[in-house]
Amino acid sequence: KDLIIECSVSSEDELNAWLSTNGGATASDTCGLITWTNNYSGQLVSCENEVTVTFTATDSCGNSSQTSATLFLKDTQAPVISKVAQGLTVSCDSNTEQALNNWLANHAGAEATDSCSSVTWTNNYLPENFTTTCGTSGSVRVIFTAMDACGNSIPTEATFTIEDKTAPVISLQAQNKTVSCDGSGNIEDLNAWLASNGGAQATDGCSAVTWTNNFTTLSDLCGSTGTTTVIFTATDACNNSSTTSATFTIVDTQAPVFTTLPQNQTVECGPNTTIEFEAWLASNANGIAEDICSEVTYSYSVVDTVVLCGSTNKTVVRFTATDSCGNKVSKQATFTIQDTTGPEITLPAANIEVECGSNANTQITAWLNNNGGAIATDNCSNITWTNNYNGSSIVCNIQ
Repeated sequence: KDLIIECSVSSEDELNAWLSTNGGATASDTCGLITWTNNYSGQLVSCENEVTVTFTATDSCGNSSQTSATLFLKDTQAPVISKVAQGLTVSCDSNTEQALNNWLANHAGAEATDSCSSVTWTNNYLPENFTTTCGTSGSVRVIFTAMDACGNSIPTEATFTIEDKTAPVISLQAQNKTVSCDGSGNIEDLNAWLASNGGAQATDGCSAVTWTNNFTTLSDLCGSTGTTTVIFTATDACNNSSTTSATFTIVDTQAPVFTTLPQNQTVECGPNTTIEFEAWLASNANGIAEDICSEVTYSYSVVDTVVLCGSTNKTVVRFTATDSCGNKVSKQATFTIQDTTGPEITLPAANIEVECGSNANTQITAWLNNNGGAIATDNCSNITWTNNYNGSSIVCNIQ
């Protein structure tokens, strides 16, 4: 009788039982005992295989008869999954691809057994099946198939996930920057500094990095100077971020520049010299100073005054131009009061006639001492009178 065996753990027992019962054949002999043999040699080693087995009945005298039957071995049972595939979540970095390859090669940790043959594994992974969420993170669902030698298979599936929860790494911190005031807010310097993220650099293992900053405005210091502390933020495609901060400062260390130097001034001594001197001081001796960063204020101090004659003098004055940040420049100029104008005769001398006699010389001396009755004034000093009388004796009737 033919035998069909399903490949299983008990298939060998079924085979041995079939062989031991001579395939169900029976024989009789009138002379003695019968001995059965068969020609099965273990050829049944693959699925869907059949072998014709000849059974021989031999009596004690060596006479024999034969009968044949067919042995069929088939395998219709899939392998058994003893451990299902396990999902794996890894961080997005340079080792991600190797982690995926290892996971695939290990069938996601799945295990299977088959009672009839060894098991081989395959999977349906394709890079294009990967679903991206952000950057190079995402997931892919993979079906792993365990197959026996007869083509029976069973699937198990799991998901490989790449996640990015790691913030970018600041490889170079933002750097402070100090610039000299240009009077216009140093816009180009500021914009260049902001555009370079203060010189900061960042890397991310999963995606490109996007920079932002929180700059709003510069705080007011002196003149057009100012400062601001800016936070620069590096953000990856998965919205993880790192920050670095630095300060941008505009300083003014440059003194004003006299475009027109304070000018010396010489005035004629007179009743208006004080007014003229004060006007000269008020005008900063006509000096003009400029500063690119702020307005200029002026001050002065008297260095020295040299008295000349009468009410004339020379006064040396230091004029100082100071900007809003306290930078200053000083130049000196001299205010001179001179006297080049002679006294003014307001009443000329009057002629005198004296009677020749003993009082003549006395009268003449009195007339000389009184400057002939002349009166003179001077705006700058006291007046000293002199005359050209040579002291000669007066001779009557001789002038």
